[in-house]
Amino acid sequence: HTMATALTIITGTTRGLGKQLAASFARGGDALLLLNRSACIFEAPEGYTGRVWQAKLDISDLATVESNFQEALAMVTGSFELVRMIHNAGTVGATKKAEELKAEDNIGGMINTNITSFIMLSSAFLRHFKAQEATTRCVLVDISSGAAVTPFDTWSLYCTAKAARRMFMQVVATENEAGHVKTLSYSPGILDTDMQKDIQQNDSSTDTAKYLKSVLESGKAVPLPVTCERLISVLDADDYESGSLVDY
Repeated sequence: HTMATALTIITGTTRGLGKQLAASFARGGDALLLLNRSACIFEAPEGYTGRVWQAKLDISDLATVESNFQEALAMVTGSFELVRMIHNAGTVGATKKAEELKAEDNIGGMINTNITSFIMLSSAFLRHFKAQEATTRCVLVDISSGAAVTPFDTWSLYCTAKAARRMFMQVVATENEAGHVKTLSYSPGILDTDMQKDIQQNDSSTDTAKYLKSVLESGKAVPLPVTCERLISVLDADDYESGSLVDY
């Protein structure tokens, strides 16, 4: 795609994968709308002349998530042939055996943050850009995980949330013509990020944490720029089936 005919919207770009996604899509010349819970410094790659909008959006706050998203979209000027929304922000939630989950583990909050707001934002995105003009192509991308299809010890909430998001994407794919709206669940591989470190510190004794630790310590983690380039190449080639889950 040529300069600024594409707009890429990304949630959660303050650190880790999200920060790298913003930089990688900027390298492709896309205009960017970056949505974060707190202020975020965007470091544009050298030579980047695209437009960048930033707005506050807290996916854990259902009362404001849709109105804040509408306000963010209202800031964006220009028309785009291709508009992508990348759902990157998310939380792991309580990591414990299913039988140990209790009310104080904030199960509803985890579901709201990772599923309810994801659905609300996706719906608002589709309404906004489908109404704009028939020529705009919309692509919804969920940063997914092997946990969407594989059960992991102590990750019942995380696996459930990822599976739900994946199914939502499949339904959106069946409801829309692929020439106009496509969805993709992208599993970025095991990454060496703060999120992974948090998981291991929370429950280092579990099979899941031990597995992640072994991957990281053996140097098999996927470098952030590499997984982002892979996602961009999948999107640019555009030969994935709408609604599918693609692994790094």
